[in-house]
Parts: sequence; structure tokens; C-alpha cells
Amino acid sequence: MTPYTALLVQPEATIQVRDDFIRNADRMNAQNLFTAIAQEASARSVELLVTPEYSFPWIAIEELLSNGTTPRTGQLWVLGCESLPIAELGGLQARFSEWATVIHEPIIRPQGATTRYLNPMVYIFRTEKIDTNEPKVVMVVQFKTAPSGDPQNIEATRMALGNAVYLFEHGNEVRLITLICSDALAFSKKDIDENYEHLLLLHIQLNDKPRHETYMRYRRQLYELEGDRTEVICLNWAENITFDLHDGSAPVKKANISASAWHSKSAKLATDDVRVEKNHLSGLYYTHDDEQHSHMLHFSYKPAAFLLQASKVRHHAVPAALSRRLGPEVTKVLEWEAKTVTWTEAMQPLDDGFNEMTKAYGAPVTDLNSCHLVSPLAIERVSCIASGDFGPRQDWFKASNLSTTRLEPRTEVVRRVSVALDPDGKTFRDERVRTIRALASIPYASLPLPARMLDLQSGYRFNWSATSPNCNVRSIDADKPATLVYVGEGPLREDLSKFLAKIRATTSHTLFADRFCLLYRDGQDVKRFDPPLDRSITSTDVHPGKNFMEPEK
Repeated sequence: MTPYTALLVQPEATIQVRDDFIRNADRMNAQNLFTAIAQEASARSVELLVTPEYSFPWIAIEELLSNGTTPRTGQLWVLGCESLPIAELGGLQARFSEWATVIHEPIIRPQGATTRYLNPMVYIFRTEKIDTNEPKVVMVVQFKTAPSGDPQNIEATRMALGNAVYLFEHGNEVRLITLICSDALAFSKKDIDENYEHLLLLHIQLNDKPRHETYMRYRRQLYELEGDRTEVICLNWAENITFDLHDGSAPVKKANISASAWHSKSAKLATDDVRVEKNHLSGLYYTHDDEQHSHMLHFSYKPAAFLLQASKVRHHAVPAALSRRLGPEVTKVLEWEAKTVTWTEAMQPLDDGFNEMTKAYGAPVTDLNSCHLVSPLAIERVSCIASGDFGPRQDWFKASNLSTTRLEPRTEVVRRVSVALDPDGKTFRDERVRTIRALASIPYASLPLPARMLDLQSGYRFNWSATSPNCNVRSIDADKPATLVYVGEGPLREDLSKFLAKIRATTSHTLFADRFCLLYRDGQDVKRFDPPLDRSITSTDVHPGKNFMEPEK
């Protein structure tokens, strides 16, 4: 039941690609950056350090081990390494023999006339020899087993293939497997069926198309299986990967997202406002996938290293009252300062793109910034209410139930309004923001409000509170909550009736049941939809009261 700490490194990428190697273009900066982050992991006693594919220089590993910087007992480094020339494989064990025992599968050559290098990742950990209890540092080297389908076909023609994917496990406890990018293509249904239980799967990548169907398919297969003890950590480089492909030519900069994310099927994952919004400020954004009954927490696309505390993927022989598989919580965000050659703790919340989005729309949308500053989830709720997309279930506003935190089906596209980062979610976000803008652009005094809401004609501000969860505005003078729903121009009457019925079903038994107004535009006129209710048998003058069935006194 003890949580563990993880340090996930998502660096800025300028990658040099040649016939003989794939590696960091800035050799000295890479050596400094990765040496320093391993030193941070050691100093902070991090139990799991992970870096993306093709990232960690071999010379940095040599520098660390020669200086005595290694994982301590019970800690594991998972380092996606720069390419390794095939000619250097034979001397790998001798190169590190002074500090570590190196284990790797034999690579039989030739695999092809043009193969030049291997794509490795390295596990580094501390253990003991079984017979003598002598302490040992061990390096297990795993080679990529399937080439990626890059346009130049570089890996398919230049990279030698490995065959072994290593499994860490202890009896029937937590399991750990690492896939190197397109290894996901070879991770078969049989492999998944045999290993998915109690599995922490690491998927390290250098990928400018991380949401391609071929890279997501294995996750859907994992989630389709019964049980909630499966977690996946996808770790890519930061957004907009730059490839230096030819000497003398300008590097090619991709317009890609990072798509680094933490996936969990835990039924107990913490989705309360405190946890979700604390993570949000640190660049970890919550979403859920209703089809797969899973949670997906997306990292900021910017360069950073994320220090997290997380519950283990499986609790075994733990009393139910103590078993809380709450998922990851960001405790620190580290940013690389190349000039000072140091990782420093970020002091400001990571930018979620919201203020930049509202700036593009201008006033009155920019008025939402103050609401967002207090609570990003409030923005999701305000936008849902304004579009009539709330209820009828009474807990619709929980983070795990919100329609805006729900992933676009089968795509992993983020549609959150308060996180304006995912370019593929822009259409959905724009629709919600335009609805708010259209509503907010109606002059206060011109709102066709019922008598019970006339206080809004003196002005209101967008607001959400747990004490009035179905309300999205609060009058400025009277300081009273209310619900304004705007359904656009020229809606069909039957659609208006459906919206009204849903709103009434959601609000009818609440304290503010008589404080909602359904608005629409008919040509130049803004109107409210408020058809007469069935007449009461006790009165001929029926006016919606608190529960909308109560005759006016």
C-alpha cells in the first residue's frame, strides 16, 4: 500500500538522424541535461526514473556510474538511450564492467546489409548476487523489436532488431514491462492476455504522431479486459520535435503534441476537485474514457520533468480500509536551465493555454479568466451549463462525469475547455466558448428574464459553486446564483422542449429551481423559452414556483 515516487522526463527535442545513428543534436547540452536529471533522481531518492526513446547519451551513463551515482536498492532507472552502433555492442560489457554487470540478448549479424545500429533502452538497478549476497549494479539492455514507419524508412533499413522484451515481476505482485515506441505494433493480443494483470506498462517514444491508431490499439486491448489493475505511462519528448536529417540542411520542425500521459483503470483513482486541480496547476490534466472505463491524465506538452507520487498498480493482502489506489499526484515540476546547467523547480503554474485562447476571443470571454484562476473545473461546469449540457443526474458536475472531461471516443483527443492545448479538440472547445460569448454579449438589460430573475439585468458574472452546482452566473447587486442556458439561433421547438425538460429534471428539487432561464435567438431578437405549465386544479393563475409544479401564492 506504500506509494512510490516517479520522475518522468519530457525534454525538448532536436534529434540528429543519420545513416549511422539517431541521437541528440546538441551533444554537450544532452550530456549535461541527462546527467543532471539522474543526479536529481538520486538526490531525491526517486524510485522510478524514466526518459524517452533515443534520449540518454551513453557517455552520460558512463559519467554517472564512474562517479558512483546509481539507483539505490529498490529503485529503478528506465533510460531510453541514444542509438548504439552494432560495432560497439561486443565491447559494451567491458566498457561498463568496472561499475556494473551488463546483460543483453545476443544480436546475430548480419540482419541486413544496411543495418548500422541498435535502438536500446537500459534498466539500471542495484541488487545482490544470490550465492554470496555481494552487492551489484546491473544494466539490462533491451533492444527495440519493431521498426517505426517513418517517411524515410530509416529504422526499417538501418536498425538491427532485438527479440527480447523483459518482464520484471516478483511472484504474483506488480509487473513492469517497457515498450520502445513501435514495439507497440508487435505487442500482441497474446502478450496482453498473459501479462495485463497487475501491470505497469511503460511506453517510451520519439514520436511525432503519438495518437496514430497503430500506437493506441494495444491500450484499447488492455482496457477491454476485465479488472482495474492495469496502468500505462506513455512518455514522449516535448511538443514540436525537430529533426536534423541532413548535413547542411535546415532542421525540420514538426507541429506535434507530446501525448505523454498516465493511464489508469483504478476504480479508486482520486477525481475530487482538490486532487484534480492541484495536478492541473502542475501540468497534469484529468480526462476519462467512458467506453473503456478508464482514466487518462495528460501531461503538459512543454519541456519539463515531472516528479510524482503514485499508488502502486496492485495492492495485495492490504486491508480494504487502507487500500487507496488514488493514482498519480505531481509534487514538483522541474525545468532545465541550459545556461546554468541545472534543473530548477518551476514556481508558476504551467500554462494550460486558457488565457491565450480567451485573448483570441476578446471581451467578454476574457472575463472568464478570473473564474479560471480560482478553479479550472469551474470553467468546465460553467460551459456545460451555458450549453444545456448538464444533468439530469445530480452528480453531473463531478470531474469524472463531466462531458468536457470525456475523451473523444477512440481518439484520446482532449476536449476540455480549461485546457486549450490539444489542436484536435479545438472544434469542440470553440463551440463551447462561442456559446458563452454569445450569451455574454447579450446586454444585461436586454435579457428577457422572468420576474424572479430581474436582478441579473443589473449585471452578472460567470461563477460556479458547489452550494449551487446547477447555476453558472451570479448577479452582481443581489449576489444570487442563477442558471442561464443559451441554445443558439433558430432552434426547433422540440429541441427547446427537450432542453427545458432536462433542466427541470435536474433543478426541480434544488434551492434554486426557480432561477433558470432558457434563451435562444430568433433573428435579431433574444427570447426565452418558458411555455405555460399544465394548469393546477387549485388555481387558474399558474406561475412556476420553486418546484415548477407549485401554484403561485
